[in-house]
Amino acid sequence: MKSSWNLAYGHDRQGNPATGSLKTLIDAVRAGAPARVRIDYAEEGPPIYRDVAALWIKDGHVYAQNSTVISAAFQSVYVNGDLATVADTYEKDGLRFLDNPYYYFEICSTRGDVDKSRWGIADQKLRRRNQGKFAIEWFVQAEV
Repeated sequence: MKSSWNLAYGHDRQGNPATGSLKTLIDAVRAGAPARVRIDYAEEGPPIYRDVAALWIKDGHVYAQNSTVISAAFQSVYVNGDLATVADTYEKDGLRFLDNPYYYFEICSTRGDVDKSRWGIADQKLRRRNQGKFAIEWFVQAEV
């Protein structure tokens, strides 16, 4: 069998339904379907797809903890001298790792809420934590 990612539900920044059905998403989560989200960061940067590591359902909403990623950004300037030299042939504004990397975690919900946490790789200390509201599309995997 082959599996496919299907858009189950989408909402705007305030958590208002935009596409699909929250019930469809909740039913898929209850049935054990793997999930993926597309978070539209709007003015903060381009949208990103993240695989979901854990899911919760509470008070009629779905909460997802996204898998760990290492910090990366679309930026052309590096700040740490020779250690951060980038080849002249590399895309000027391409996606690249940050000089002083951190682990990046998120929890998002069908309310539009996203809690972001960043922890230094070298020192294991909290670097930054912030929250925001974003449009999110929720995909579930189905056997076809």
